[in-house]
Amino acid sequence: MNCRLPAALLIALLILNHTETEARPIPSALDSTDRVTYVYDGPPVFFGPTNATVEIEVADVFDINDVDVLVSIQHTWDSDVTLRLENPAGETVVLVDFAGESGHNFTNTVFNDDAAQSIMQGSAPFTGSYRPLEPLSRFNGGSGTGTWILHLEDTFPSVDDGMLSVFELTLGGRIGGVVRGRVTELATQLPMSGVRLEYIDTPYSTITDEQGYYLLNSAEGTFDLLVSYPFWCSEEVASIEVTEDDTLDYDFQLGKPEAELSISSLNILAIQNEISTESFEINNTGNCPLDWSLLIEEDWITSNTMSGAIPGETGWDFEINVDANDLEIGDYLSRIVITHNAEGSPHSIPVFVSVIALEAGDSHAIPQGFALLGSYPNPFNAATSIRYALPSQSDVRLLLYTNTGRLIKEMTENRAAPGIHEFRLDLSTAASGLYFAQLTAGDFSAVQKLILIK
Repeated sequence: MNCRLPAALLIALLILNHTETEARPIPSALDSTDRVTYVYDGPPVFFGPTNATVEIEVADVFDINDVDVLVSIQHTWDSDVTLRLENPAGETVVLVDFAGESGHNFTNTVFNDDAAQSIMQGSAPFTGSYRPLEPLSRFNGGSGTGTWILHLEDTFPSVDDGMLSVFELTLGGRIGGVVRGRVTELATQLPMSGVRLEYIDTPYSTITDEQGYYLLNSAEGTFDLLVSYPFWCSEEVASIEVTEDDTLDYDFQLGKPEAELSISSLNILAIQNEISTESFEINNTGNCPLDWSLLIEEDWITSNTMSGAIPGETGWDFEINVDANDLEIGDYLSRIVITHNAEGSPHSIPVFVSVIALEAGDSHAIPQGFALLGSYPNPFNAATSIRYALPSQSDVRLLLYTNTGRLIKEMTENRAAPGIHEFRLDLSTAASGLYFAQLTAGDFSAVQKLILIK
């Protein structure tokens, strides 16, 4: 029996329900070899005081040759109701307008171009199949992929209000098959939204919804499926066989790499006409491989390896070599760039190289001149070491200034022997910022910038 909701109850329900429904991918149900029916599975949609819309998201790909629509609507004056269907391209077809006079409801009403009777010739409650006011064949030839919108309108708002409880969209002419499933985090099993799934070297792709679900439609063929998300490890499935009207299920769990470097800068003391080596470490504290590669600006700086993969919960030691055979005595600045698949990529590491000369044949490696060899690390957090070279016994003094010129620390070494020495500088109680270290030894004086970062 058809009935009209009491006005007070209808108003309360309208307050509790939105007039627009969220578009979301839903699994398709095949009703023949090339027809797919999509069912709106949300709450009832009320209209009257305001117009409303109902959306269905279509993930399949079509060469549309047929469109049918099924609705069930409660309304006490059918001729007030206007229904319009809009395809993903923004084209609209009026299904019904000013039909049924004062009759009640549209009950399991099917709009089908092949029906024997027009909706304008029918009578409430319009149960069965009717030709729409405008032909649905207007949508033929489209792909169908995207958001389909049913517009619900009432000519006399708030006089006779309506409620839609059923909306089904049937499309004919589907191409190919579907791969579907869910993507979650490996560590937590939480769903991952926005993950991209694509068949490599094809136009077929999709992304996961807020619950991690996806639908990927394509033509028939054999494809390599890539699952990717920025700064997470990708997954790949080779040679997926997609056949007409087939549905395949694939779930994925993605791991995340984490990169931690042991340094922020690299200081290398190089001996002229020799090869000098320094090392640093990169640790992967994540749960999947950290893929990395090095880019070095200068050809006289090399590494023991230039690319690789570090398994989760392990590390890798880099050996950086400086070939000073063709370098003049002095200071050099270069850079090493580490690119990887974790957050923070790329890491740019300044490389400070000081080239010094030693007395020929001197087993104690006595420098041929005074030199401020730089600090390591720099920039630094809390402490750094400042190295210097002495060709002869000297009294050495190190003065540390702020960037405003205020002296905050003085360190000395009396009668220091010839060779390579260092001052250990602790600034754990100092503020972050720019500092200047001045080293004097006899008539020699040099200044270096230091950057403290906490």
